[in-house]
Amino acid sequence: MFKHKITPAVRALILTILTIFPSNLYAQNPEAEFLNKGAQLAKDGKYSEAVVAFDKAIALNSNYAIAYFDRGLANIKLDELNQAISDFNRAIELKPDYAAAYNGRGIAYAQKQEYPESLSDLLKAKALGFKVNEGLLAAVALTGKSNIAIEIEARIINVDLSNSTLDLFNPLGNAKVKVLSEAVITKDGSSLRLSDLREGDMVVVRLEDKNEEGNYMTKKITFGIKK
Repeated sequence: MFKHKITPAVRALILTILTIFPSNLYAQNPEAEFLNKGAQLAKDGKYSEAVVAFDKAIALNSNYAIAYFDRGLANIKLDELNQAISDFNRAIELKPDYAAAYNGRGIAYAQKQEYPESLSDLLKAKALGFKVNEGLLAAVALTGKSNIAIEIEARIINVDLSNSTLDLFNPLGNAKVKVLSEAVITKDGSSLRLSDLREGDMVVVRLEDKNEEGNYMTKKITFGIKK
């Protein structure tokens, strides 16, 4: 497992993502009443009290996947990350296609600076149809060392033809990417060369694993922005 210092950009993204909790729209039954109460307390910033309410919902129904999920979110806000991951684990155990729970667990792993695990969960959530925060996804991919390829949207700030590298502006600031000789560069289906790219161009870059210099490598660049 790789450990890295969490960056202010990653932390800021996480805090932004976790400002919204589920609304009070759950079915009215005893456990749902506690779930609704916990959701409202969380929205009011009373996370410890929210956890107590979610505990009561789970005590009434130990298979209540959404209660584990909501408690996991509250535990992230309380910096109880191991407990949050345990909550998301249980939610996923009860509902294997629970995309939001994978997203939540990915956020908790990011807070723990366990970036490969975070990236894996965020990509799983995305594959299941969850609208993952693309900024966090790119931040996690660029902060931690991982051999999981990922596409990021970025703006070119420099093209170094002599070294076949691009300097990109992305959610973490700047990143240098090595463009491999076999890289495919396209715009509207037409092939481009590295020399066709210019400062200010928006591109979608598929990042591969890092090289010996610590720079990500790419074999695929698409001109424009993701649809």
